[in-house]
Amino acid sequence: MKDAMHKLSSSLVKDNPDASFVFEDLKGIKKSGNDKGKKFRTYLNRWPYSEFQKMVEYKCKRKILYINPRGTSSECPVCGGKLKHPKWKRARCKTCDQD
Repeated sequence: MKDAMHKLSSSLVKDNPDASFVFEDLKGIKKSGNDKGKKFRTYLNRWPYSEFQKMVEYKCKRKILYINPRGTSSECPVCGGKLKHPKWKRARCKTCDQD
C-alpha cells in the first residue's frame, strides 16, 4: 500500500508541477469514530488517512491547502452559490448553472 501511495503521489506532483493541492483537514477524524463501535474504529486505525497527504506535501514545492470539509458539498466551487442535489444526478448550481 505504501509503495502504491508513493508512486501515485510522485506522479501526481510530477504531472502537475504548477498546481496547488487542496485536501480535507483530517485532524480529529479518529475521535469522530469513537461512538460508532469497535469495527469502525478498527477500520479507521488501518486506514492511511493522512499518509498520502503527507507524501504529496513533502514532494510538492508549492503550498498545500487544508480545508474544513463542512458544507463543501452544498457550495458551488465556481461562484459560492447553493448547489441543488437531485437524486441520482449531478449537482447543479442555482446561480451560475455549473455542474
